[in-house]
Amino acid sequence: MTLNQYIDFTLLRPNASVAEIMTLCAKAVHHQFYAVCVPPCYVEYAAKRLKDTQVKVCSVVGFPLGYNTLQSKMAETRELIIKGAQELDMVINLAEVKNGNWFYVAEEIETFVLLCRKKDIISKIIIEVTTLSQAETMAICEICNKILPDFVKTSTGFASSAKIGEEPFRVNWIRETLSSNIQIKVAGGVSSPYQALAFIEKHGVTRIGTSTNFAEILE
Repeated sequence: MTLNQYIDFTLLRPNASVAEIMTLCAKAVHHQFYAVCVPPCYVEYAAKRLKDTQVKVCSVVGFPLGYNTLQSKMAETRELIIKGAQELDMVINLAEVKNGNWFYVAEEIETFVLLCRKKDIISKIIIEVTTLSQAETMAICEICNKILPDFVKTSTGFASSAKIGEEPFRVNWIRETLSSNIQIKVAGGVSSPYQALAFIEKHGVTRIGTSTNFAEILE
């Protein structure tokens, strides 16, 4: 199996420089990764660098904490689409999850997904599963089953809790509950190509978000 087309090659550090983004894009093209995932401020730059290549431009909404208002998230979504994002990963409002405010959680996910769908943009819902109970994870997945985002993504990689790479059982919670029409993106603590392959082959994952260049490790 070639891992490259499963990879969202990621650089979301708050102090990332334009030179580092340039290198990220160049390596993504060289290794034929599926996408780069860059901070919102670099979307327009990445879109220009990757024009006429097969590499997609992904960015993040409400990142990394998710407690932005729905209106601000939708404004950010619209702006990033205009600037050239082809895929968007939105952090849900985890405060409202903990409040049990499922109506708000569903409204937020649906508003985001419908906007992306209208603009032909791939939508990914970041649920920060390492901070959730199994019941909370399953409740979010059931909401997603009714709305049908393109992906559910496990985590931002910024949470202080255990990394998903160390807790693959949490991915099983998602896959067992989630509709087969919705794909899974794993991110956060997947630091080796062998971990990535295990998620793909054993847990039904179809996209890996990572800042580690697996292609160079395997060379």
